[in-house]
Amino acid sequence: FSGLDIRAEGRDTKIVEPFTLDELHVIAAACITQDTELVWICAMQLSTGARVREISKLRIDDLRLDGPIPFISIQSHVEHGRALKTAGSRRDVPLVGIGLWAAGQGMKASAGHAGGYQGWLFHLGTLASGGAGSDRLNEFLRTILPGSMKRSHSLRHALITRLTVAGVPQGVIDQLTGHAPIGVSKIAAGYAHGYPLAALRDALEKISLPIYIRQTL
Repeated sequence: FSGLDIRAEGRDTKIVEPFTLDELHVIAAACITQDTELVWICAMQLSTGARVREISKLRIDDLRLDGPIPFISIQSHVEHGRALKTAGSRRDVPLVGIGLWAAGQGMKASAGHAGGYQGWLFHLGTLASGGAGSDRLNEFLRTILPGSMKRSHSLRHALITRLTVAGVPQGVIDQLTGHAPIGVSKIAAGYAHGYPLAALRDALEKISLPIYIRQTL
């Protein structure tokens, strides 16, 4: 098939424009001000670079907030109809800044709801795969950034861009975002399971937005 001509090959890839740092500050401030389930999902996506469905479909057991390094475990839950995009998407991501605040808010809300959300962190997690919150989150972003065509996935690309500018090694970025190859980057890192949580946390802290957390104290 090497001679097969594929129309528009290499030209039909959808380019996702990341949010600028100024736009991220606007989004973070709006999350603190509105303080609802939807903006907690937004804040966690902003600070982890996870896909919106990876956040909205978290189980309560996926959160580890009591240890020295709080983190979320992004994993499949086949028994609950929760699958990951790829096998490499399975990962642990530290929570820092506004993402840690949002996770705590979500835990408190779920605990305070009668019966919880059937083990899901968010009510949106109980919805079918087509209603995991991306449309609602995109609408929220349009209301606070009028005229912008960027969507929730731009939060993921913004994190990758900011980590790159901050000089974070590509292997760390790949592991944080679930793009890490199964073999090469993990062996190069010198760890059986990739980079340790401390290294991932240090990378995310380089680009966190702590000013909005301080405003809530």
